[in-house]
Amino acid sequence: MTSLLDKSIVFLLCISLYLTNTRDNYSVVIVLAAVILASLQSFMDRELNQLILFCVAAALCLIFPNSAFFLPLIAYEVCGTKWQWFIFLAIIPISEFLFRDQFLAFLLLLIFMLLSCVLRKRTVLSEKKQLQYNLLRDKLTEKQLQLQNANRELLEKQDYEVHLATLKERNRIAGELHDSIGHVLTR
Repeated sequence: MTSLLDKSIVFLLCISLYLTNTRDNYSVVIVLAAVILASLQSFMDRELNQLILFCVAAALCLIFPNSAFFLPLIAYEVCGTKWQWFIFLAIIPISEFLFRDQFLAFLLLLIFMLLSCVLRKRTVLSEKKQLQYNLLRDKLTEKQLQLQNANRELLEKQDYEVHLATLKERNRIAGELHDSIGHVLTR
């Protein structure tokens, strides 16, 4: 859930920058392609596949320069993997904005890329903490159930021993009465 919120924030930032800096006839196609690539990355289980999709997106940005506005969105998933250093490949297509005298767009894209990585790192850390919490809670619940079973067994054993002691006492008293009455009758 947090990942979806983070990606939505990055997407809104990217699309706002894209719409303010371009007047492209194919803007809907670029936005849809970015959303599709980002969605595919979310459903990829293997980190290598996420990296491949990121590299494909970076290569497409060389062909379609305006699609570079969405690289922070595509880089989000890669930032949480062991391949995170490959996001520096995004500098190549983003640097084209410097040649087109769009320094502010270049700077904002770098900031968005950094924000995307920070959000992903925070989400990964949060998910790890949540997993640790769930494991700890499960262990605690298991221990609590074990303690309840042990307490129940102790109470049953205690009741059994009290009942056994009562029976022994009855038998002892009955034996003494039997012996006493037997001696009285014999006399």
